[in-house]
Amino acid sequence: MTGKRVVCVAMLLLFLLSLALFTGCTQSPNEPRGNNQEEPPQDEVTLTGAELVETRCAQCHSLDRVSREREDQDWLEHTERMRAKSPDLLTDEEAKLVLEYLQETY
Repeated sequence: MTGKRVVCVAMLLLFLLSLALFTGCTQSPNEPRGNNQEEPPQDEVTLTGAELVETRCAQCHSLDRVSREREDQDWLEHTERMRAKSPDLLTDEEAKLVLEYLQETY
């Protein structure tokens, strides 16, 4: 009986050691491969001001409402007010593109 116990313990240790070696030698999918230089995200798509208005602003407003003619200062105040209501809707860069588009177009 002692011999069987030793064999079972030895097999268990061998299994655990193999498991530790196997998992220790694999690379996590979240870790960068190769050199550690950061690359820009490939899934990030840059939209134009017009596309941002059509996709983001039109979530809350009809495009008829968005396309009302305003003075440049009015567009600035309006876009700042809308960003305060929905701060996660546009990044700073996207908000700049939207403002430029609205000021140039309407």
